[in-house]
Amino acid sequence: MISTASAEPVDAANDAVAHGADAAPAPRPRRRGLRRALLWGLLTALLAVAQTLLVLLALNYEATRAQDRSEAVAAAAAALTRQRLARGLQSLQALLWNEPTPAQWRNEATELLRAHRELLHIERRNAAFALEETLTSPYLASLFEAIPRAAMSIEAEFACNEARRGGAPAFSRSYFIPQPGGLGVESIDLCLPIASRPPL
Repeated sequence: MISTASAEPVDAANDAVAHGADAAPAPRPRRRGLRRALLWGLLTALLAVAQTLLVLLALNYEATRAQDRSEAVAAAAAALTRQRLARGLQSLQALLWNEPTPAQWRNEATELLRAHRELLHIERRNAAFALEETLTSPYLASLFEAIPRAAMSIEAEFACNEARRGGAPAFSRSYFIPQPGGLGVESIDLCLPIASRPPL
């Protein structure tokens, strides 16, 4: 009787444990779904970062190429400008080589202005910087219509002072010459000192 009575509660307890063990793993599918969502979200974020980096690298590459092209164009323009300035300098030095008379100087300077469009104006001044002869390019006769040359000669005076001190041609800083109609020309002055020849 004692053994029979004690067996039933044990069986009931075993059944309860068994049922509890069967019911415990139910929440696992939710955890797996959450993990999958987190993994997909992380993968999407990584792909978005990678795409953003690729776009930024492509933009940086294009900007670098554009900068290289701009620098190449600027270098070519600077080389061409230096070449033209050197040609103009040689032509102006040849203009003074044989100590021409005023009439000869005017004729040769006129031909020089016609041959070199980059030369806009040629002046001949004495040691006191007083103007003796002046010619303007036939391609830009209105060069000093808006503002007279006398009011814009300060840069030329500085360049000539430097040329006298160094005994060599000197360039001025660039300056703007207004033109009729709201236009203008960016210009620089070149001063060549006239060296007197020693007597023979």
